[in-house]
Amino acid sequence: MIALESIDWQGELITGTGMFVNTNAPYLSFSPDGFLLPENDNKEDIHLLEVKCPEKDFHELRWFDENGQLKRNMYYTQIQLGLLLSDLKLGKLVIYNVGKGDSMVIDVSIDYNYCTHLLSCLSAAYFQFYLPILYDLKMLPMTL
Repeated sequence: MIALESIDWQGELITGTGMFVNTNAPYLSFSPDGFLLPENDNKEDIHLLEVKCPEKDFHELRWFDENGQLKRNMYYTQIQLGLLLSDLKLGKLVIYNVGKGDSMVIDVSIDYNYCTHLLSCLSAAYFQFYLPILYDLKMLPMTL
C-alpha cells in the first residue's frame, strides 16, 4: 500500500492481514490496513494502522477539533472498534494525499468509555434485530 510505504516507520510494518474476528464478540469483525510492530517486541506498543485517502487537502478536512485531535466521526469509530477487537491501546490514522504524495499521521488512543458504549450498541443491534431476522429467514441453522 503506497500510503503506508511512503512513511519511514520505526518498527516492522505488517499489511495484508485480512479479517479479524474477536473471540469474545464473534459477531463483530474488522479488516485493518495494517499494524506497526515495535522494535522492542512489547505488545503494549503495537499500533493499529488505518489509512484514508481523501480528495481534499489536510487543512480542508473537518475531521479534527481545535487541538488537532480526531473528532468522533466514522473514522474515529472505525479505529476505536479496531482497537477494541484487537485488544490494542494505540492506533495511527494515516491520511494520504494522493495528488501531492504526502501524508499526515494522527495518533489515536483507545477510548474505553466510547468503546464500551459502542460495543453495547452493536451487540444490542445484533441480538435484538439482526439475529432474529436470520433465524426467521432460516439463513442460520439453529439446533436445539
